[in-house]
Amino acid sequence: MTMAVVLAGCATKVERNGNINPTPAPDPKPDDPQTEFVLRENKSWTVEYGGRKTDEEKGVYEEIVVNSVPAGQLYLVSVINRANYDSYDGDLEAFLKNEYKYNSDYVYTGSPQTMEFGRFLHGTWYAFVIGLDSQKKLTGEYAYSKFTVDEEEPNPEYLSWIGNWKVSQGGYTYNITVSQAEANMIYRVDGWEVIDGDPDWNQMNYEDDYLETFYEPTDGNMYFTSQYITSYQDEDLGGETVDEYFFGQIDYDGIHEKMGLYIIPEEGMDLAYARHNGEDNASVNPCRVKVDVGQDKGYETQFYCMQYVYKAGQDYLLYNQQVPALPMNMVRTQGAGKLSLRARNAVKRSALSSEDTPRRGRPYQPHAERNSRSVKALAI
Repeated sequence: MTMAVVLAGCATKVERNGNINPTPAPDPKPDDPQTEFVLRENKSWTVEYGGRKTDEEKGVYEEIVVNSVPAGQLYLVSVINRANYDSYDGDLEAFLKNEYKYNSDYVYTGSPQTMEFGRFLHGTWYAFVIGLDSQKKLTGEYAYSKFTVDEEEPNPEYLSWIGNWKVSQGGYTYNITVSQAEANMIYRVDGWEVIDGDPDWNQMNYEDDYLETFYEPTDGNMYFTSQYITSYQDEDLGGETVDEYFFGQIDYDGIHEKMGLYIIPEEGMDLAYARHNGEDNASVNPCRVKVDVGQDKGYETQFYCMQYVYKAGQDYLLYNQQVPALPMNMVRTQGAGKLSLRARNAVKRSALSSEDTPRRGRPYQPHAERNSRSVKALAI
């Protein structure tokens, strides 16, 4: 397969899982943590939830505040919800090692420090300070606090997307239901990539085949984002466990590499956004990307389509070979979406997946920097 590197982003892209502004420790980046250390809670260190903040330029974010950590002490800060910490069955050592793997790009020193995170789901959360030595290895020293986030009352702009919609383009029609999963933040979308009366279009895991879309308060739009869906045993593959995702594709028509569709197997990218054109009408518009396809560097395009895919071994496969291209039309139909459904926790994935990503606070980046990360794309 041809490999491509992609710089992804929509003009109004917002990091969906959280954020911080770190004070980086000097290079080099941390290596793998040592396998042995002695756990020790340092009760003189403090880490506290500073609350949800609204800034005219930054938007909505959460604050975590660290105090009483001496100058020169290196540490990580991790925030994780109760359901995901519970998945460790009280194995604090395993948790610290796992957090090191996810968060070792953000190393702090000294205090006070105020970190900015993206919005947390409502419920119980744990904030940790995780000590590192001068070589950026885990010391086993830690401090933590527990805090609760209340769900907001849904505002009218958020509620404007809830209900039943007919989404169509080029002879394809999906009848979707948009429901509340987290007020002013997340929706659940059922019915995507299902065509009534055509069982070949119905996915394999009916109860799990739904999307989480994201409300953006700065523009009132609803964003479709690439994401992990579920893992299951595929009977057509002899019971092999596969991972299901929702990803986007681009249609490469440059001159230096093979033309055609390229799938971008990366989570957390804005693929498209729904924008109101009236009370009962909207459009689903593609987000733009900058792609390095082989020798063709900096190729600019937009997402061509978005669909469910599954990963069997190292291969990504499509459930449906043809799906509607973007943009798409949305028309409100009768009926209303449900309220107060729960957002996914993503506690555990299949044993074959190397991409377990529990629901945790994510480092915040200024808006201008949110499209700077590089990801890979695959020709299909």
